[in-house]
Amino acid sequence: MRRPKAWLRFWRLALLLVGLVGGLLTGEQAAAEPPPRPHYRFVITLPAVGAPVHVQQRLLFPNRTGETLDQLVLLAVPAHYGAFHLESATVDDQPVRPRLQGIVLTVPLPQPLPPGESRRLDLIYTLTVPSPGTLRFGQSQGVLALGNWYPVLAVY
Repeated sequence: MRRPKAWLRFWRLALLLVGLVGGLLTGEQAAAEPPPRPHYRFVITLPAVGAPVHVQQRLLFPNRTGETLDQLVLLAVPAHYGAFHLESATVDDQPVRPRLQGIVLTVPLPQPLPPGESRRLDLIYTLTVPSPGTLRFGQSQGVLALGNWYPVLAVY
């Protein structure tokens, strides 16, 4: 009779330890999950053939760099074709004056962005899509090709 009780206690203790260790590992894994990734949203007005495309772009940017940032850097590939025309930019509803050099769009931040915090960037711009353009970016014979059409965060 003693033997079954001893085995029962052993298995109860083993299951308790497995549960505790499993709970600790799960807690560590949850704490180690990376913060959210950048998120893009768009409102696009596609006009008649040949007219500019109007875009409202929102970028939610969590700073996962480990460093405090004073600017965001994006790549606006349509600027290579002379097709990107920025109308306005705000960061967390505060107007900012981005600088476009080639395809590099540098957006100053009104306040420094510490690691782990986020900012919301809103851009309003038009795209004058070339005709015929290229296979990736252009319009021809009723086909509108918009490859790499929006400003995207540069690799940090």
